[in-house]
Amino acid sequence: MTLPQEVCGLICQQPFLSKKDLRTLCSVSYSFRDEAERLLYTTVRLRTLRHIRTWCVSLGSRPHLAPRVRLLSFSMPPAANLEAADYSLLVCALGACTNLKELQFLSDDLSPEGNAKRTFFLEGHSWQLLTFTNSYFNPVMLRSFFEAQSNIHTLVMRTGEHESPKPVYLPRSLITLDTSAAVLRSVANASGMGVKRLQYHMAHARGIDELPTFVALARLSHSLTTLSIERHGMDEGMDVAVVAACIAAQLPHLRYFKLMDNTIRSSDSLVPLLPFAINFEHIETLIIKPATRLHEEEDTLRYIYRELDTESGRSNAAERIMHNLPTLKFLTLVLDQDYGYERREGNAITNLGVVALDANGWMEA
Repeated sequence: MTLPQEVCGLICQQPFLSKKDLRTLCSVSYSFRDEAERLLYTTVRLRTLRHIRTWCVSLGSRPHLAPRVRLLSFSMPPAANLEAADYSLLVCALGACTNLKELQFLSDDLSPEGNAKRTFFLEGHSWQLLTFTNSYFNPVMLRSFFEAQSNIHTLVMRTGEHESPKPVYLPRSLITLDTSAAVLRSVANASGMGVKRLQYHMAHARGIDELPTFVALARLSHSLTTLSIERHGMDEGMDVAVVAACIAAQLPHLRYFKLMDNTIRSSDSLVPLLPFAINFEHIETLIIKPATRLHEEEDTLRYIYRELDTESGRSNAAERIMHNLPTLKFLTLVLDQDYGYERREGNAITNLGVVALDANGWMEA
């Protein structure tokens, strides 16, 4: 008995089925193969050069599968490991995926981030991407590619912390950008973009890097409403209050601000967390992870604001912060757990207890 195509489709879409299970279903019947292949080829992730070569060759012999691909991800080896035949395979495979909407080129474990300069195989294709992720190509080399991609609204650009000596041009259609502070400082056409959501990463939170980054943010002040900052390293860096004050001065329309301070300090803070009012005129959501310091006698990391060690201290800090920011509706303190606070009717501050924080929530804010 042959099952109807609709039933085969429902079976193949069961969430507990792995890709291995779907590949097995391909051999059950033609109906199962059609549905399983559709799901297998909608999202394709190739993590080694061997996988890239095998998949490209397979696609050449089964071209009817290529239009089903919506998301295609390559983990690329160092450019020196690629042969001329590999570039030919990539050109053919990319050209065949006519309905591609999301493309990722990632550096593998051996490939330096943002080092590849050959981008010719990205160009001349019929698809128009919505999302592009890059940690492989030198961002300077992507200008002509971005000029041809007028629909990209989400860009993830992870290409190291070295500022480019040449200007970087990004798609003018961008709405959401996730990048390093170094790339952000290098962008030449920021004032002509309408970016609403931005996340940037700092490998070393030093003042000599932070201040120029704040200046670069000013070029997005006309459109930016959501900002997420990830700070790393063993450097002292600026206090959260100073960072927040600088951000408020540069971004008057900001409604969502997230600061994840992963730096490790040498001493506790002498002042409480955000002790004074900050001129955020429209802020509604604030998420803060404070810096830590190593307590050698306990061999543990503790947050530099001692008031956050107790529930009463956290509540007092939340009351103070939300009193100083009258437009703030939600506050989350990211500590050993995520503690949430909400302003409700009558200006009452409600302790929500432990909440579930979505690491990528900024992309939807």
